[in-house]
Amino acid sequence: MVKKEIDYLKKYNFKHAWINDLTFNVDDDRTHHLLDEAFATYKFSWNSFNRVTNVNLEVLKKMKKYGCDIILYGFEAISQEILNSYRKGITQNDMINAILLTREAGIKVGGLLIIGAPEETTGSLEFMFNFCKEFREVTRVKYLSALPGTPLYYQCIKDGYIKDEIEHLDWLSREQSIEEDIDEKGFLFMAHNITREQLREAYNKINGNIQVRPYRYWEEGNTYLDNPEKFQKRKK
Repeated sequence: MVKKEIDYLKKYNFKHAWINDLTFNVDDDRTHHLLDEAFATYKFSWNSFNRVTNVNLEVLKKMKKYGCDIILYGFEAISQEILNSYRKGITQNDMINAILLTREAGIKVGGLLIIGAPEETTGSLEFMFNFCKEFREVTRVKYLSALPGTPLYYQCIKDGYIKDEIEHLDWLSREQSIEEDIDEKGFLFMAHNITREQLREAYNKINGNIQVRPYRYWEEGNTYLDNPEKFQKRKK
């Protein structure tokens, strides 16, 4: 199926693709098969989403060979307490291992982060900021959302954060994953140990660090800029 999609899109001479598969690297045999059967036919660059578990250098090098430019890992949190509450089944060491192996394979690295968990504290937010400062690849942060079907969603209904499920779905359709989301009607502020102002301040601090462009994106490989530049401000 993936091969057929690539065959179809190649008629339009595309140069780059986002592979929106959150489990791309879960099974090594499956990943090898995808790369050999679907990605080897044409030359194009692409990004993928990976889990930080089961990161394999041999697979990463093969992904690089067949055009992988950036891998985005779902870190979500850095604090182990919050990772456990999300039931992620990962540790900070898993994240660092994924970063180092991906660097070694010559692929650029990005991390996806979430703030505003019920267990969030000023300490956990500072911990995340320091992690982003050390590993400059980390590229995206957003506020926590309660997605239908997740344990958090049902807990929010039970605790009264979500009073109308249809209204909440409407909010999710309008959420932009930007700082100003915190001001919108429908935003679920679930943190018990910090204020809304502290959460917004943390968003700015973390995002201000990770919005710095660390790579020469126009070149292959993860070559750092000597003087990192800020990305252009998002236009409203």
